[in-house]
Amino acid sequence: MINSHYIHNKITGTNSAVKRMIGEELTDNQIIKEIYMNTLCRLPSADELETAGEYIRQSLKRHEGLEDLLWAIITSRAFLFTS
Repeated sequence: MINSHYIHNKITGTNSAVKRMIGEELTDNQIIKEIYMNTLCRLPSADELETAGEYIRQSLKRHEGLEDLLWAIITSRAFLFTS
């Protein structure tokens, strides 16, 4: 189910939450915090915030780095046990 077209479209589609937040001109840190709150119902730790921010800065395209972060979180054990 996690690999469904529906989920993929929700993460990468033109109306995705990531693209909406980018359109609102939120900073990377603000978007990272939103992703954590919306998926894990908690803020990222300082280490998680730094690691995610560094990954996004190194990504060729900002939206792809943010989408990768969202994929990583929803496929993590932490997501499976908090949802």
